[in-house]
Parts: sequence; structure tokens; C-alpha cells
Amino acid sequence: MTYFFAGIKHSGKSTHAKLFAKYKHLPFYDLDRYIEDNIKYKSVRELYKTEGKEAFQRAEYNSLIKLLLEQKEDKVIALGGGICDNDKAFLLCNNLIFIDINEKTLFDRINFLGLPPFLQDDPKNQFHSLYIHRRPLYLNRAKLVIELEDLSIEDAFNIIKNKINKWER
Repeated sequence: MTYFFAGIKHSGKSTHAKLFAKYKHLPFYDLDRYIEDNIKYKSVRELYKTEGKEAFQRAEYNSLIKLLLEQKEDKVIALGGGICDNDKAFLLCNNLIFIDINEKTLFDRINFLGLPPFLQDDPKNQFHSLYIHRRPLYLNRAKLVIELEDLSIEDAFNIIKNKINKWER
């Protein structure tokens, strides 16, 4: 089985996907890092900034297809926060596990860790719009929704691990 960890930016999807992969003894892939291995830019942020959203979404879809076709074994994939806006790529994500964290906590994390280019003009309102647009898309597609508060990584992972184990039974 391939486990797809999804969530809005800074929900902890990569951290928890990596921990879950280690717990299950499965290979872990961060889709954004995988994309970076297949593009001429240093980062997905640079690709997005230089060539735009459509070019990024093409790279995201192509990288996900390549990852799924080349790595046939069971695996854990951390998706980018905006994959829900990429219909072609999003449809490939079965067994979607949505890490659901409240808007204020996510915005505080983003603000603390540095605002991305798409949240520069009016960060709080832009993030609010993004959140209310993306959250329902994830909720609708998810096979499992895991609601978390602002917990330690260890406490959050224990909740995630227990909920996935129950879901798999």
C-alpha cells in the first residue's frame, strides 16, 4: 500500500510521513524533494517563481507518476501542500491521510518559519482564503482525517500512528 500524507503548509505532513515510514519499515519520499531531483531548478519554490503555477503542476504530476511507476513497493509519500489544486496529480493519491490542523496554528507556524512568495501581500487574509479553499478538498478526498492540535512531534505522531493502525484493521 502507498500511504499519501497530505495537509496544508506546515501541518507536519513530511515529518510525520517520515516517522510513519520508519515505524512501518517502508521507504519514504517527499514529493517536493522528488520533484527537485527531476527539474533544472534548485527548489520547487524557484520553479514556481520562475515558470509559474502550470509548470510547477506539470512537474508535480510527472514526478508523482514517475515515483509511482518506478517505485512499485509499498511506500509513504509526503505530498506538497497544494497538490489538492492539481486535479491530475490529486486523483492519483489513493489512501490519502489528511493531517488537519486549525487555521490559526498553521498561520502562526508559517509566519514564524517565513512567509512563502504566494503570501506576501496580505499574509493573514491570503492564508485564510487558501485554507478555506484547500481544507474541504482534502476532507473530501481523504480516506483518513487526523485532527491534531499544536502538540509535540512525539505526541502528534502517537495519535497518527494509533489512528492509522485502527483504520487499517
